[in-house]
Amino acid sequence: MPYREPAGELARRDAAVVEKGPILRLDASGRRGSNGVDGQNGRDGVGAGADGGHGEDASPAVPGEPAGQIALDLRSLAGSETSALLSIELRSAAAGHRRNDTEIDFARPGDIELIAVGGHGGNGGNGGRGGSGARGRSGADATRWSSGEDGGPGGDGGDGGNGSSGAPGGRGGDVVLRVSEEDAPLLLLVRNDVRGGEGGSEGVNGWGGAGGPGGSGGSSYSWTETESYRDSNGNSQTRTRSHSKPGGSSGRSGSDGRAARAEPRAGANGAPGTVTIELRDDAGRTTSYRSRYDVRLVSFEHRNANDDGIYEPEEKVFVSRVTVQNSGGMPLPRHHDIVVRVADDGWIAPADEQKLVLPRALAPGETHVFERDELELALRMFRPQRSGAPLAAPETIHLLAELPRVRRRFGGFETPDAPHGNIVIRFPIEVSEPTALFSLAPGQATRIRWQLTNVSGKPFGLASEQGRAVGVRLVLDGGEIGADRIHLLAPSSPEEKHVSLEHGLDLDVPRVGAGEDISFEATIAVPSDAAPYTSARFVVSAELGHIAEPRRARAVHLQEIRISVGRPFDARGADVLLVVNNRTMADEVAAWEELVRSSGLTVSVWDAALEGGLAVLRNVAAGAHDYRLVVVLNNAFDTPIGERLPSTLVDKATSMALARRGTHVLYVGRKPNVATLLVPTDGEAPELAQTSAQDEAVLAACANDAIGEPVARFQARAWFSWPWSEPKEEHLAKRARALSALLARTYPDRRYVVVHDFAPEVERRVAWLRRITLGWIEVRRSLDVARGAIASIEADPAVMHEPSFAHAEVTYAVALRALPLPAKLQLLDSGLGYGTRTPDVTDGCSDAVVAAVLGDLVREQEAARDDGWRRADLDEALPLLMTLERAGFAMPIGRDDGGPRAARFIELVAWLDLVARDHPRFWEWLPPLSLLRRRPQLRRVVRASLARLVARVMGDDEKAIWRAIATRREELRQAIRRRRKKLELASSCALAFTRDRVETLVSSRVIQSDAASLPRRERVIDKRRHDELRAKDLARSERAAGVATSAANARASLLREETCEELLARTLPRTRVAVTTPFMNVAPAGSEEAAVLERSAASLAELREQRRP
Repeated sequence: MPYREPAGELARRDAAVVEKGPILRLDASGRRGSNGVDGQNGRDGVGAGADGGHGEDASPAVPGEPAGQIALDLRSLAGSETSALLSIELRSAAAGHRRNDTEIDFARPGDIELIAVGGHGGNGGNGGRGGSGARGRSGADATRWSSGEDGGPGGDGGDGGNGSSGAPGGRGGDVVLRVSEEDAPLLLLVRNDVRGGEGGSEGVNGWGGAGGPGGSGGSSYSWTETESYRDSNGNSQTRTRSHSKPGGSSGRSGSDGRAARAEPRAGANGAPGTVTIELRDDAGRTTSYRSRYDVRLVSFEHRNANDDGIYEPEEKVFVSRVTVQNSGGMPLPRHHDIVVRVADDGWIAPADEQKLVLPRALAPGETHVFERDELELALRMFRPQRSGAPLAAPETIHLLAELPRVRRRFGGFETPDAPHGNIVIRFPIEVSEPTALFSLAPGQATRIRWQLTNVSGKPFGLASEQGRAVGVRLVLDGGEIGADRIHLLAPSSPEEKHVSLEHGLDLDVPRVGAGEDISFEATIAVPSDAAPYTSARFVVSAELGHIAEPRRARAVHLQEIRISVGRPFDARGADVLLVVNNRTMADEVAAWEELVRSSGLTVSVWDAALEGGLAVLRNVAAGAHDYRLVVVLNNAFDTPIGERLPSTLVDKATSMALARRGTHVLYVGRKPNVATLLVPTDGEAPELAQTSAQDEAVLAACANDAIGEPVARFQARAWFSWPWSEPKEEHLAKRARALSALLARTYPDRRYVVVHDFAPEVERRVAWLRRITLGWIEVRRSLDVARGAIASIEADPAVMHEPSFAHAEVTYAVALRALPLPAKLQLLDSGLGYGTRTPDVTDGCSDAVVAAVLGDLVREQEAARDDGWRRADLDEALPLLMTLERAGFAMPIGRDDGGPRAARFIELVAWLDLVARDHPRFWEWLPPLSLLRRRPQLRRVVRASLARLVARVMGDDEKAIWRAIATRREELRQAIRRRRKKLELASSCALAFTRDRVETLVSSRVIQSDAASLPRRERVIDKRRHDELRAKDLARSERAAGVATSAANARASLLREETCEELLARTLPRTRVAVTTPFMNVAPAGSEEAAVLERSAASLAELREQRRP
């Protein structure tokens, strides 16, 4: 951007010390009319059956008062360029009649405001609401001698009153401006407002009152009479007779009152007033006009100085064929000029004193075209400050019209959003992003290629008619590799030249045609002793001669490339594979290697940029290499087809295959979407034969399946007995959920995804019964529940590249958690110091290795206890616990062993025993539930496994070790009580406490693991969602293949067959490859302005950026 102070900021600062508001304000506006008075509401009926009173009508509104008259005579004051004498006559009902003279100074901003607006019409009043009718008289109750009376009628509601209409607004006033032809510019100071007043809003008619309810009828009356008599046998008998008198009926309700039927209307707006301008000519004759003069920009054309179609910084631009119309109602001033200029704004710098003068006395409606006159401007200077896309700055050339006599501009001169002046500022010469290998092994060399492009319509270069120098420059500009540890070779004849990086490579381009591309190539080589994971930043610049001094070139466009030194892959096996890239730092790699080796594990490094992708993971999945953990530094890195994240180059099939082989993956940096990685999409499931025991067939198919494989698919069927019932997708989804729950109960340590595809079809009819195929159900096995085969640590690139990130204790704890269980068990049994690099957590596990093992085992037990009822082979649902029992602590621990192995053994067994004892809920101890429920069974199975483990490891010293275990377990139990008392735990559940303390070890990092993803409720999806995921997986695989293919092609095209040392041995001595003298950046003598401009632009050395993360 231009480096000047914005014009808007200068204007705001100047305006801060200038008086604000109008120069003079005269107001002859009419007053507002009074609103209509609302009608009174009718009185409610008083007394039984009385009618409600009618609402009253609203009174009429009063019209707005018409505005008055203003007459203003404007005359210049002799001896002053910015003063005028005003003779004022103002007449209005509010202000009365006054005359006076006043003197104004129009040197400051502001207008003479003449306000003669009609008064606002009064708003109409609302009609009154009708009164409500009274309740009717109640009827008398029935007696033995009379029936009940009917209730009396309710009173009628009163009618609503009429609302009144809004009153009209007052007429606008009359303004008369008197001025001589000599003083006609003073009219530009005046702003008139003679609008008619707004009409008042209409009132609302009143609603009729509600009719009164009828009176209630009298109540009925019932009674009995008993008499004695003798029957035919002469015996005395009694009999009872019942009697009643009916009650009365309720009276009729009164009629509701009628709403008013008037039609109130909004008042009409007042008629506008008039403006009359009386212009006295030099002969004393007066001519009247209804509006003053005004000017409007119709159109204009523009071109750059060399007509190449490129508007270049520092270039002159010419505005021509400016067309202006007098859009006012009177001629332009006869004795004073109206000028048109280019606005000084943004990139636009108008030439001094450049203006166009409109013809004087141009008649209203007439248009003038400046056929020969032009306005000149220059585009401000630009120097590229960073590499990247070429300059392409949109800008607009704005024109303004002003009347210098009164120091005012015409406000509506330009039409908003008119396209006349739209331009894009750019340079005619651009350079492409250089192409080279982003990563080289020590001793390798890469070709570096780039192109220079002329995007204009004319040729450039000293040999062209433009005569402006053109060239390119390649320099070393930053990085850890010094100029003496990397080599630049330029093509030459007969041998390549060794270019000094102190100055770089300068290449002159004598001529580049319109739209032409010119390609360049050089070689960058690193010696065989170059330090891995260091880099060099090379900058390529397009050089173009100044417009004013065409033989003196400067950079107009910068592009860069960073070339790193990688480490070739060592195919020998190791415990951990560290995946790095060309943006990984040397001290970052050293920190991760130290983390792995401090645990007693071995590490190999794979450079994704050097090797062209992550093919090594597919090889690991296929068994060509054997690693326990793969740590992927998941920051964006450079590939021949753009930046990519390493995680996007690992297809889902590879992730599943790695888990099958027991190799875990830890992503560091940008986290992948683990939940979608857990839905297998590869391959087609075998179809099961139709059988009445379909669930059992699915379970049998799952017995010997493998992670990531499709297990089975079958058609789900159902009978429908009701003739009008229809199959719904929910029927199939319910069946899929039931199957998913059965799989979770049967294999709690596994994770299965169930896919349902609703495709109903009638298969068989028996009378009104129908057997319908609901659709297909497919079962696919995902990653196991508790192992945590895929995990991630989220971190910004700037953070993860710091060695302190890998050195942190929490990162160490996360890396241990990511290891597969056999590797963790190996560390349990190692001589690694107890508590090494373990984060300090209150009441937590005091050893990071134990915590890592404990996390896996607790997750496994939590999954196993989810279902309520016992199962015969529960130990098969606990494969991790069984692995610990068989392989954990392979060497016995002696009685007096006080080393780290014994400490870790006691810590681990104490935590597991604590959790196992707490599995059953209190009511599950009641017989026979203790024998039937899953949790009591789990308690017995886990404790029995721990007993066998202790017996195997300790031999005859079981009692002593169990006492130490009991002591530690009681400490943990006390910690639970203490934290529960402080409300730090929601319950006293030992499993929840253990999980909380294990997670707290790594809570300072954002951790994601497949063990915490895709819970049971999310393992059932429909076919549409599964197809979406399959399409994304295919696209991911294609992208990964595209990166690998492009990397292979790039290496075939760019990698030199010779080593760095071989190239240096046959090159000419190191020299600076320079351009001819006319292209050298030497300012001609006497060009002081150009020298100042050159010093104001940053040189390449000054443009060095911070190292890109």
